[in-house]
Amino acid sequence: MSRHFASFLVVFTRLVFAPLISTAGAVVLIIGSTQAHEPPERILLKEQSTEDLICGLDSAPSPLWLSLDDPTPYYEEVLKELIARGGSRVEQALRAKLRTSAEVPQLARKQLQAMKSDDEGRRKQAAIVHNLEHNLERLTALRRVQHRADPLQIIVTIPPTVKAGTRCLPILEVALKNQDVEKIPVWIKHTNGCARWAIHVWDDDGKMLPIRHGAALNLGTTWFGPLEFGDTSETKLSMSDYVDIQVPGEYKVQVLYHDQIDIGQVEDVLLLERLIVLKSEPFVVRVEHGPKITIELQPVSMQQARDLIRKLDGNQKLRMVVGKYTDNFHKFLDPKSAQGELLTMSWQAVPAMLESLEDEKRSFRERAWLLALLYSITEERGFDPRMVVGILPNYEYQEVAGSGWQGSFEQSSFDQKRVDSQREFSRRWLRFRDDYIIIKSPSGAN
Repeated sequence: MSRHFASFLVVFTRLVFAPLISTAGAVVLIIGSTQAHEPPERILLKEQSTEDLICGLDSAPSPLWLSLDDPTPYYEEVLKELIARGGSRVEQALRAKLRTSAEVPQLARKQLQAMKSDDEGRRKQAAIVHNLEHNLERLTALRRVQHRADPLQIIVTIPPTVKAGTRCLPILEVALKNQDVEKIPVWIKHTNGCARWAIHVWDDDGKMLPIRHGAALNLGTTWFGPLEFGDTSETKLSMSDYVDIQVPGEYKVQVLYHDQIDIGQVEDVLLLERLIVLKSEPFVVRVEHGPKITIELQPVSMQQARDLIRKLDGNQKLRMVVGKYTDNFHKFLDPKSAQGELLTMSWQAVPAMLESLEDEKRSFRERAWLLALLYSITEERGFDPRMVVGILPNYEYQEVAGSGWQGSFEQSSFDQKRVDSQREFSRRWLRFRDDYIIIKSPSGAN
């Protein structure tokens, strides 16, 4: 994602959406800046007095979406500016706001309970209660002003028996643990999902690896409530959902969390600088090459698959199955068609399909069928052709048979760039074959 690309992220909206207002009543208009490495909002916030920032804090909005082009200073940006200033006045103000958030919700909740279900103000009152109860950002800001540890700590566990490979990165067991120095309960969105988590990885040269594009990070089951002192909120994160590591070696890894925003797909780390993000202690993961895939190829499979590939109808609209090709998919993709028979052959068809990708004379639509079928059979991470714009013609897909998880994609333009992209994607498959696939006969001979 480019620096100026807006990453639209669903978040809980705060009660007030007004811009930051000073005690003099003047609206702070945020304009662009010529300085290269600091968002313009922070620069203008520095021009405000500490009293103005404190008075305007509660009216600063949380972002509905994150963008460096958004001119409005977010609630957490104001908190971060107050953290940067520090001092007894800031500490006093944050303590006062925490006391308010601890006392007022009881009255607000009573008012909510007294409202009828069809009361027009009930939804707004529910939002008020939610905002007043949520204390994570304010408490974290207070602890940072005090130079104390964050109230919530990220605890990361890697099972000792797990081996990390370029094709199979480890699953991390992570937990948010309340270790607040004053044992204050912290209200959070408890979840077993992974969208509000992020995993950042750096190589030996200190270069951060790109965030994996297009990963399906689920929200999981979520409920809002207090995390008492000493308690934990736990989930599991697959590193492969966040990053691709193609070169063996040692990598520095850090786990991040934000309670309101789905940060797992935020590719521009400058955007995260606008938020109060919790971070684990960095740790090292050693990644080895592999694991490799062994295909015990039956004597007739290569020729059988080649014959079916010749029967592929490039003029037929592409239908892509995601997942194991069972009977439930047969209405979507005829098992008697060449495509259906190749899917039924499963891994026995893979060597011939990879061989066919070497044919430079193969048409765009025929090659698209091969790429779709290869992913359907292998489900190899990083090889979903839907994630690369333009390398497939118009297509339909079904992800889980009978579940309703299906869709289609239509494109009107066609140019040489799409052909080149598709061929490069095919070459990636051939490199993958050479690096990871071992083909053996049933007897075990190469």
